[in-house]
Amino acid sequence: MRLAIMTTAERAVGGLAESAEIVLCDSESGATERLPSPARQLTAGRRLAVVDLLLERGVDVVCAVPGSFCPLSYAVARSGGLRFLPVEAGTPLALIADHGAALATAARPDLPAGWVANTPAEPAPEPLASPTSPLSDATARALINRLKRVEGQARGVRRLIEERRSHDEILVQLSAMRSALNAVAVALLTEHLAACLADAGQPDRVERLDAARRAFRILNS
Repeated sequence: MRLAIMTTAERAVGGLAESAEIVLCDSESGATERLPSPARQLTAGRRLAVVDLLLERGVDVVCAVPGSFCPLSYAVARSGGLRFLPVEAGTPLALIADHGAALATAARPDLPAGWVANTPAEPAPEPLASPTSPLSDATARALINRLKRVEGQARGVRRLIEERRSHDEILVQLSAMRSALNAVAVALLTEHLAACLADAGQPDRVERLDAARRAFRILNS
């Protein structure tokens, strides 16, 4: 199990957008890895950038302080299979790191009511594409990176089948692959819905809202 802890410059647990460093603790190997937070280099999209990094690194549980996640980053994190360990902001990093394995047993699939920020803390980095426009370059790159991860997982499942591994091992990997595919769908739907709703006041608002409804139906079919 891999636990991710967002830390501030004061070596205390902080939020995704304000994090200076990310500490990854592996309960199986006992290894600890420190990564610079991608939020430090961004003025927008900071929370989503951190969530993407956590998913790419195979994180299972993430420490979350109140307001750490915005609705979009929270949706992507849940879709990617992340679980959450609610902690108070300012909790010393050493306290979590020393007891990470035990604390992670209290991780939950959702956050307490009121812990998700009501609105994203950062503005959109660029004008959103209309429902009929091609994907933005940034979104296309993010989706391709996610799909590469799914491709790697699919190769891993095939290898397990070829090696005649146990049903449990194969099912666990299939579940992880399904979560990764869900994350791709949520990321795509997020941009699509944001574009539809942002333009809902335009003359063709009925068509745009219909496009948003179609997207929901496709994802849930």
